[in-house]
Amino acid sequence: MSVTALSIPEMIILRQVLKPRLLAAFIGIVGCGILITGYLLILFYKRRKNIEIKILGTGCANCKKLEENTKEALKALAIDAPVDKVQDFKDIARYGVMRTPALVLDGEVKIVGKVATVDEIKAILDRA
Repeated sequence: MSVTALSIPEMIILRQVLKPRLLAAFIGIVGCGILITGYLLILFYKRRKNIEIKILGTGCANCKKLEENTKEALKALAIDAPVDKVQDFKDIARYGVMRTPALVLDGEVKIVGKVATVDEIKAILDRA
């Protein structure tokens, strides 16, 4: 957006039509609008910074695949959150999980006993 609106060729064209004070106002308003839009988008996409994600499992192939899918979903949604692995049976049992792998989001078990797809995980993260 800023490449077109604030480009040198655009300024040359506008200089022929607008007075210098009006051109300066245009540059200021458009520049501020672009900056504000950028910061709002950053806030919107980084809104879930403090999310707690855990993969419960013993380290089997399905557990690793669920972890990969979870990380891919986080990346697709631009969420910067660590994914913790819980492999101790006692810790897994505390969540009431009897089949692994499982996905825990903010202390709540969301998926048990299956490898969720990236799209399924994205849907769960969107609802969180």
